[in-house]
Amino acid sequence: MMLRAVSEIDDVTLMIGVQRRDEAAFEMLYRRHARAVHAVIYRSVHDLVLADDITQTAFFRLWERSKTINVVGLRLRPWLVSVALNAIVDHTRRSRPTVALDDVPHPASPERAEQRAVEMERRDVLHAALSGLPEDQRQAINLAYFGGLTQAEIAEVLNQPLGTIKGRIRLAMQKLRNVLGPLGESYI
Repeated sequence: MMLRAVSEIDDVTLMIGVQRRDEAAFEMLYRRHARAVHAVIYRSVHDLVLADDITQTAFFRLWERSKTINVVGLRLRPWLVSVALNAIVDHTRRSRPTVALDDVPHPASPERAEQRAVEMERRDVLHAALSGLPEDQRQAINLAYFGGLTQAEIAEVLNQPLGTIKGRIRLAMQKLRNVLGPLGESYI
């Protein structure tokens, strides 16, 4: 049997190999996707060592969970980015310093407390609006606004044409403006 060039082997075929514990297939997936995943993470954390660690975590989870992943229709790069972004959240939660209750300062003023309440309400409204978007649009918005990626970088990470990403972001922004109404401009 003639071996195909690595670039001709699709992610689904390689994932089937990973599910069978084929280390060469895993290495090919790593070489194909690690750089893009690392770029997304680095843009989020601005720390090279942490970006390296989280990229490794994403690929470790891929290996670890490979047998539970349905490869039919799998878009691996977005899956890896999603796992990596969740790892950032986990890292942030773990590294957050704990403070004794006696050390927590009292609220500065009633105005500040009111301002925080308004901010929290706005955040909840925005989160609800984002939750109402289709998954592909929400993913593009999250990578653009919360991940700090350009549209071209999102297209590369999601392995989609740039025009598709631009369209998803445009449609998502229109939907968010419709849902948020006249207050939408202050949210977006």
